Amino acid sequence: MTALDFVERCDDEVKKEEVKTALREHRAKHSLFYAAEKGMVELVADLIKEGANVNEKDCVSLNRVLSASA
Repeated sequence: MTALDFVERCDDEVKKEEVKTALREHRAKHSLFYAAEKGMVELVADLIKEGANVNEKDCVSLNRVLSASA
């Protein structure tokens, strides 16, 4: 889980957007797992092209990663 993934859990929408903007200014990205779970197919592809470890284990099932890319 990345900082950008974590901030998505914030209930305060204004603060969430402020923090997300600040994180992105410092090149923060969502994790491959978050992107796959949320169906962000283009981001999944970009993360893989940038070298994301597709064999990394996380609390999210690899099946979710694969189903998001289908």
